[in-house]
Amino acid sequence: SLGDDQICSIVVKNLTCLLVVKLDVKFRVLVNTWDVSKSNEIRDFLNGISSVGHMIISGMTVHAFEHYSKAGIIPKFNNLSRLQAVFHGKLLQFLPAFLECCPNLKHLILVKTLLLSLCFAHTECCFNI
Repeated sequence: SLGDDQICSIVVKNLTCLLVVKLDVKFRVLVNTWDVSKSNEIRDFLNGISSVGHMIISGMTVHAFEHYSKAGIIPKFNNLSRLQAVFHGKLLQFLPAFLECCPNLKHLILVKTLLLSLCFAHTECCFNI
């Protein structure tokens, strides 16, 4: 389980043995052509978790994935069979592109949170694929 409020930096070894990963980070580093080393760090991390079978990701992480997919650094999650993800508003447009990165997905839980007046509406949909 990895959250933005818990870390400034992280070193993880042997990512390929992960079974479940829970990400609640926005990856504060934006990918640009001026900082190749930071882009490579993000790419290496994503490649490292690409063998996970179950992933839980927050809206912040989905937003970061959308940004990084435009830069072409989102890997295929070939072993991912279960995904629980929060998609805020316009990020639902990114869902089909993200699902293309998960060719063996069997279970999808989508959590959509809307801000209505000053209350949050939370809906959850489960799909068996």
